[in-house]
Amino acid sequence: MPTPSNPSPYEPITIPQTVSWPPTDPATVVAVTLWMEDRSGSKEGMHAVCNVIMNRANNPRWWGTDAVTVCEDKEQFSSWNPGSTQIPLVKAAMENGDENYATALGLAHLALQNDLPDITENADSYYDTSIPPPYWVYSHRGNPPATFTVEIAGQRYYRTELEAT
Repeated sequence: MPTPSNPSPYEPITIPQTVSWPPTDPATVVAVTLWMEDRSGSKEGMHAVCNVIMNRANNPRWWGTDAVTVCEDKEQFSSWNPGSTQIPLVKAAMENGDENYATALGLAHLALQNDLPDITENADSYYDTSIPPPYWVYSHRGNPPATFTVEIAGQRYYRTELEAT
């Protein structure tokens, strides 16, 4: 897949997408994850989710060893869970040239080239503020409570295992 020139992290790019499922190309996997996780939020929200994916990928642990395994690992991003209603929606977005998907794809390309600034302060986890805080905010895998870093577009970002940068 060609790598686009993308001067702004929020500028959509259009690359023809064939919808084979599940995707295997890292940029497509990340873009699909961003779209499914935060398409109705904001561009900054997708940017922050992308940062979490890359922070995890750059610090391999139980959550995965690269961008693809981080996105698709069991129960890491709920949109990938079996029975997710998001999958048919993102397939349609890919086929129909959805602008939010194009933005997600641009963010994914920048992130995979290490050209996307981290706006989450090295967060490795987040949750939507419309739900109660998950258990890992208080204690995770025997670690002390998670460290809150920032709130962006209705999501609260935390470091559960990573150090501040």
